[in-house]
Amino acid sequence: TGRFVAERFQTEGAMISANTPIVSVIDIATVTAVVDMVERDYFKIKHGMQAEIETSAQSGRVYSARVSRIAPLLNEASRQARIELELANTDFSLKPGMFIKAKLIYGAHESVTVAPAAAMVRRNNQDGLFLVDGEKSIANFVPVVIGFREGDLVEIASPSISGDVITLGQHLVEDGASIKIAGKEQPQTRSSTSEDKGQGRKKGGQQP
Repeated sequence: TGRFVAERFQTEGAMISANTPIVSVIDIATVTAVVDMVERDYFKIKHGMQAEIETSAQSGRVYSARVSRIAPLLNEASRQARIELELANTDFSLKPGMFIKAKLIYGAHESVTVAPAAAMVRRNNQDGLFLVDGEKSIANFVPVVIGFREGDLVEIASPSISGDVITLGQHLVEDGASIKIAGKEQPQTRSSTSEDKGQGRKKGGQQP
């Protein structure tokens, strides 16, 4: 049935008065997972949206859930909102009080351009990155519109770009700055001397 005695408040043979609790009974055939959603993602969550639940105690096992309730307000201190996810617990493996990790997919983009999150910088109140011009060995700042973020990658929604980007020390780079590309031979200059032309003389001596 999914009902279990969670706590016992009295021992056998104890004298009790009316309305005194004896035990607490819980039903865990269906459980509710609670997550706190940050303000940035709050308006992307909809009722009925599907979610995946994982627990640290059961590595590799994924439970299917759905959004059952969205709090109508955000906490003033944390700026987060309570989101409730309902899921079936047919084998009773999930227990109240467990820590979970929830994954909600609120959109999907295909064939997108991505860049390392480490490459992103901000110049003149614009998000962007430094695109490497390999022929001229310079760095060009390109303002971009960021789409989804996942792990250490960000989607470049616009413009369409391709090539190498700077991911280390880019906060010290300015638009159009000259750069040295690792592994690329740099042009070398050589000054001519009298010895190169075979006109050298020994100081204080005579030529044979």
